[in-house]
Amino acid sequence: MRGLDKLALVSKVLLDQRVIELRREVEELRLRLFWKDHSMQRLEKLMGQANSYGDNAPKCVCLACGMKGRIEDEDMGDAVSTSCTFAPWFKERLVQCGLTFQPMTADISGTSLGRPWMMEGVEVFDVDVHFLLATDDLLGFFYGTKLYDANSTKDPELQKLAALFDTLDEGLGPE
Repeated sequence: MRGLDKLALVSKVLLDQRVIELRREVEELRLRLFWKDHSMQRLEKLMGQANSYGDNAPKCVCLACGMKGRIEDEDMGDAVSTSCTFAPWFKERLVQCGLTFQPMTADISGTSLGRPWMMEGVEVFDVDVHFLLATDDLLGFFYGTKLYDANSTKDPELQKLAALFDTLDEGLGPE
């Protein structure tokens, strides 16, 4: 019976280790799917739709929104405004969802955070915010480390980003 007890004990340890490895793999796949669904490219698309079609859409027609594709083609001739009404509206949504942001400054440098599948060729900046805004009119923005440091889809910071996507998606109908 002793040999059988030893075998059971060793088998349990090996099985427990394999279960832990499989759970890590599953969480990694969930993270990959999350980042596929919450990429910056998809956010930019939602921003364009929210500017034009949302229930409370700002319908901004500034030059920056025109350059970023946040204006419908038929409204492109109206893109003469110099002040952006979309940027303050979007920043308000960030705050409502509990997301932090800051303007980009010259002393911020890009870094690779070890998850190239997340970045999709986009440089990540090691700044402890959710969003790093390159310009006031949102011509450029980056996700910050509060989002990229998350190791689980259940991370509260990623849930805030998901809430932003849901907020922008409200009232837009099917894509």
